[in-house]
Amino acid sequence: MKIQISRLLTLILSLTVLLSACGGIEVEADFECPVTERPDPAFIPPEYYEGKEPFEGAFWYGSEGLWTMLLEEAGSELPLSEDGFIQKLFWWADGYVYSEEPMPEFLLLGERLDTNAPVIESTEATNAFSEYGSSILTGVAIPTEGCWQISGRYRGETLSFVVEVVP
Repeated sequence: MKIQISRLLTLILSLTVLLSACGGIEVEADFECPVTERPDPAFIPPEYYEGKEPFEGAFWYGSEGLWTMLLEEAGSELPLSEDGFIQKLFWWADGYVYSEEPMPEFLLLGERLDTNAPVIESTEATNAFSEYGSSILTGVAIPTEGCWQISGRYRGETLSFVVEVVP
């Protein structure tokens, strides 16, 4: 047992030195991720969507121009693929009709807030329809854990929210 612990400590020390020498990721020690919380007062989608309550553990977030449904625990326990932590995101916009714009001109951006990291950018979006009406569907692959701001842009509207991705 002592030999295994010794090897583990040596490995950890070696990785720490290697990352430091390579300019590894430096997360600000006192950084507290400003995770987006349920707004008070709650956002209520436009009249057409009236009575469409988000599912349990979720809330509407945004404005009449662009909104989404966020989970109370957004970012935690996301599935991990070779591309990173993945999630599908649905976005609604007043006046968006899935059958009229099957491939909406939507831009998704992701920016890590707690350290320097490459920006996530995706212009691939598709249409969706459910009990919540017409929506824009995007996928995001967040490359690492950490504090991330996700932003969507559509028809001149921008909506941003913050999630903390944990393994």
